[in-house]
Amino acid sequence: MPVLFRVTPSPTESRQDMSVPDAAVGNEEEGNFAEVQRIKKRKLQEVPDTLDAPEYGPAPRPPTHQLEAVPVIVEDNIDENSHKYVGLVNQAMTCYLNSLIQSLYMTPEFRNAIYSRYELEEEHQGSTAKNIPYQLQKLFLLLQTSENGSLETTDLTKSFGWDQNEAYEQHDVQELYKIMFNVLQNRFKKSENHRGIIDQLYCGKMQDFVKCLKCGRENVKSDIFTDLPLAVREFGATEAFKSVQEALHAFVRQELLTDRNKYACEACDSLQDGLKGLRMTEFPYLLAIQLKRFDYDYSLGHRVKLNERVSFPDLLDLNDFIYNPESLNGYPPSKMSYSNAVKNSIVEDGEDDEEAGNEVNLTLAQRMLERGPNVYELYSIMVHQGSTTGGHYFAYVKNMDQQKWFCFNDASVTSASPSDIKSSFGGSTGGWSVSNTNAYMLMYRRFDPERNSRFMRTSELPSYLCELRKKWEQEEEERLKAKAYQDSLVTVHIQYNDCLDIAPLIQSIPNDTSLSLIFSSALAHFGQFCDFRSLDCRLLLCVNQNTIQMALDALQINTLVLKDLDTWNPPGFITHRTDHYFMIDVKPPRVDTFYPIVENEGHTVLVEEIDLETGMFSGKRVWFGKYETVRAMKAKLKAMNAKYDADDVERIRIVLERNPDFACESMTLLDDNDMIFESIMAYCYGDIVLYADTGCNSIRSRTDRDQIFIDSIFFQHLERKKFGMSLRIKVPSLADYQQAGFLAPFHISSGKLSDYNNIMAVLPNNDSLNDHLLTSTSTTEAVLNATNVAAHHGYVGEVDSISTSNSVNPSPTMSPRVSEMDEEHVDSDMLTLDTGTSTQEDMEQSDNDVFQRPLDVGRSNKFVTINENDELVIPPDYTRCATPRMCDDAALASTSNALTRHPIRILASDDIGQEIVLAVDQRHLMKNVFEWLSAYLAVDMGQFTMVKHYERGDNGYESSYSPFTTVKEGCQTAHSLSVKLRTPLKENEKLIRVMSFELNEHKQENWKFLFEIPSSSDTKIRDFLVKCQIALKNQLGEFHPLERLRLRDLTTNGVPVLRKDFTFAVRGVLWSKNVYLQILDEDKPDANEGDVVMVRRWRPEQLEVSATKELLVTGTHKDLSLELRSKISRMSKIPEERVEISELIPTSAWTKWPYEKSIIDLCDHVRFHSSLNIPKDVLNGKVVYYKDSAEVRAPLTEDERRNLREKENSAKPEASTMRRKERPLRIQMSSSISEA
Repeated sequence: MPVLFRVTPSPTESRQDMSVPDAAVGNEEEGNFAEVQRIKKRKLQEVPDTLDAPEYGPAPRPPTHQLEAVPVIVEDNIDENSHKYVGLVNQAMTCYLNSLIQSLYMTPEFRNAIYSRYELEEEHQGSTAKNIPYQLQKLFLLLQTSENGSLETTDLTKSFGWDQNEAYEQHDVQELYKIMFNVLQNRFKKSENHRGIIDQLYCGKMQDFVKCLKCGRENVKSDIFTDLPLAVREFGATEAFKSVQEALHAFVRQELLTDRNKYACEACDSLQDGLKGLRMTEFPYLLAIQLKRFDYDYSLGHRVKLNERVSFPDLLDLNDFIYNPESLNGYPPSKMSYSNAVKNSIVEDGEDDEEAGNEVNLTLAQRMLERGPNVYELYSIMVHQGSTTGGHYFAYVKNMDQQKWFCFNDASVTSASPSDIKSSFGGSTGGWSVSNTNAYMLMYRRFDPERNSRFMRTSELPSYLCELRKKWEQEEEERLKAKAYQDSLVTVHIQYNDCLDIAPLIQSIPNDTSLSLIFSSALAHFGQFCDFRSLDCRLLLCVNQNTIQMALDALQINTLVLKDLDTWNPPGFITHRTDHYFMIDVKPPRVDTFYPIVENEGHTVLVEEIDLETGMFSGKRVWFGKYETVRAMKAKLKAMNAKYDADDVERIRIVLERNPDFACESMTLLDDNDMIFESIMAYCYGDIVLYADTGCNSIRSRTDRDQIFIDSIFFQHLERKKFGMSLRIKVPSLADYQQAGFLAPFHISSGKLSDYNNIMAVLPNNDSLNDHLLTSTSTTEAVLNATNVAAHHGYVGEVDSISTSNSVNPSPTMSPRVSEMDEEHVDSDMLTLDTGTSTQEDMEQSDNDVFQRPLDVGRSNKFVTINENDELVIPPDYTRCATPRMCDDAALASTSNALTRHPIRILASDDIGQEIVLAVDQRHLMKNVFEWLSAYLAVDMGQFTMVKHYERGDNGYESSYSPFTTVKEGCQTAHSLSVKLRTPLKENEKLIRVMSFELNEHKQENWKFLFEIPSSSDTKIRDFLVKCQIALKNQLGEFHPLERLRLRDLTTNGVPVLRKDFTFAVRGVLWSKNVYLQILDEDKPDANEGDVVMVRRWRPEQLEVSATKELLVTGTHKDLSLELRSKISRMSKIPEERVEISELIPTSAWTKWPYEKSIIDLCDHVRFHSSLNIPKDVLNGKVVYYKDSAEVRAPLTEDERRNLREKENSAKPEASTMRRKERPLRIQMSSSISEA
């Protein structure tokens, strides 16, 4: 809003209070508009120091020394009721709706008609939610009376039948205009007060006629229209129309029907010259004009927006466009526009009219009315800002009572100046840029002082509307209160610390909720899942879901509410929290008190207690003080353990994992009982996890503690948790083996994994499996889902829980239940197999559960490795340490130990045994995985290769691995792997995809994929074709002589045939991209002897193009065009002297296969020559059109062009764009849906 300065006398002078004139503060209902505008433009409003000052207008300026400036705020968006304009909230992408609604609201006749009493239909008595006129009435009244800055349109869109998703669809404002008025017309028919509103206000009449120029007979069809769609640029033109008047003249321009486009006159019973066109017989009272700025560019192949400048006047004289049968040619000879009226002269059509956004001069307007009643005043401009793929709508709308323009931009309403209105013409914004913000739809009202209505003032509203207003304002107030309530809600997260597997309780509640209510509701919620006594529970306040801040005492719980906690925020924290975190902490019943928590004097860590029998981890958050010793930490964990009594505190084992998100971080055994917690934290960052062996009974843990740490079950569970990975592998089918020429093992051919014998169970204790695993099968699509399993809890059972009841024996697996036998009596001869078929659901589950299950637990022994000097390396026992260090780097880092301790094993398979899940260790070598697959697939390691995928379903790429690449290094970033039954690629080789080449298949996406063949840049095309011939026979069962195979490239210059004596290096740096195999139906000359040219015959008389054929130009003639025409003549039987050819196609890099020319292009733009200069070595893979010079035809008529465009557009495939597909715009009627 503008700031006016009220100039008052100096304080030292005596003066009296002076008030600002009403016009200056926006009370303009009966004011002098010109005077108000003039006052607003003044920088200083001068108020005289006298009581005799005139009531309005400027006063004599006092001396400067007597003046001081005082700012006076003047609202510039006040309506005719001295009420501030109200905007509309954009639901998501409903700006087009908001622009139209505001334009209709600012139409006096339509607003007043909507305010008429609307009688509800009997079937909708008591139900107003789906009543569109009722919702419009409600919205209009609130726009006029609400004190809110903006209103929601959700009630209106719900009456349209729109769901929430439809608010996210972009649509055209003109499209909505037509559908809305169609629906309103249907609705208004049922109301006595509204019947005929649309017809009386928005419907005009026109005639579509065809006239015979011989007999004069006319065939006329009358139509009713609600808007005029005007082209911004005529088809084929390079420049846009300069003004709306020019576009209107083009709209009603008559077309002459002659030559091949003559009119079949029924009266003459013959084809005659005729006239065809549209003529306006009656314009509506309210005229909507669409400027068609969206068009299809045939040269670019996609839609474009026309941003050219098109002007439109404040007053539009349409008298010249009304059909008058008594006048010459039916139309007056000249016209007057508003700009003519201002200039007081008559101008020719098409002169740019730049007058817009000004107040209407009644005297000049009256002169225009003397020529006829069809004079229209502009009052709404709906503007589109953006491109064809998306944009934004807003509207400039004039209050015709105030004669002032305003900008309605969703929730914002501001005043608009004439320069703003003029900017919506479009075109250049200065310099080289062109604005994409321009008028898209215009609304005019007939200038008729006797008929023009003014807005119904708020004080004039009928009583029933006043009653509804109170009701609606109350509803709106309740809605705002509900919204304010929703905005005041905070999210409370409550965790149950004794079992973190239970999902947190998350609630949105008011910030004045008491902590006692939160505590009691949390106890009731978690009591459904766990047994506990409420007196054994306490409420912890947390900083976030992982960090304990303090324990709340009973007084705090009973007296505080959530918003009181905002004052406890640390310095620099937000003053109002939207999320609060709490934790229910539970102590064992045998413990009298909770351990104390001192704020800012310690840290929270996740403690995972391990059940040594089942290998299951159970976690809880524990707060440790800075100066607690390891001994005190162990004592705290013993006291917190509700299941088992760990009687020997000193021997409890605690292992620290620093930042578990990084697998490379160390695990540390905390065996120095005097070390304080703060010194431990000095070596840590990020999340911290402590593992303790207090999850099982004392006897079990005491036995395991007697073992050397790296030989203990506790250590093996930790090792498994840290390094476990699951690999999902899809193995090849019998058809894949047959296609590759390999013999499939029986468990592959039968589809039963149970037929696979246990190879590995009989192997000796040896680090290398290479000599024993070369007897099994291969995988064509092995999906390897590499997920690093680092969860700390959530075990759901043993390995066999993901299998079906049918036991199978695919690979060796240790018994998962260590408790069933003494671990000291388990050896490799006692291994059992625990795998079977499972459903797809089980397979998905196994991705997450594998290695969260018990790993193999062998008998206790010390692992011995050999270094590069062939020396025995015995890992040292773990000893006391003063500072944290890795618990046996040698043992954890040893890949050979990993393979021995945790062999690769199958966990699950699908119903037909073609997809398996493997348990592996991150430290396994990729060589070990290859060896295992070689045994399982019965294919030598040199006969299959591995392809890595980054997402399911992609083509992947082949990866090579060094002998010492670990599974983690090779698979951590991959989504999956696939195994191909073929020789692995050499270092300089790549896989080349071979597609079929179909000469007369114009849709390239229909060219089939055939196979992939490994090649290098030095591979000769002849050798590659031999491989293709073999692949066709082995994989597709087709045999084709080598002479009938051609290999083609797809480039920006055509589809050349690759010569057989060339290598792939001729293709440049992209030598390994797709190639296209053409299989000839018959023997043809060798392409090595010349250039293959594709030719198409153009038949102008029939407007047809023949199928594509190929010719070989050998270059025996110096004039290549002469040789080409000669061969075309022999093929087509056209005399050689009459053969004319086009230039070589494609001519540009962006032309795509099939390098077609449209019929219109062939008629208008393509030039045919009897002789053409063709350079050497450019013919290969080009397209040439040819024709018989004896075939001629007349130029295309407009009807023929239109029909050809429609035919070609319907045959064209839809262009792929990044824009998502729109749903049709619709509005629900009472019994049907109106759609665009």
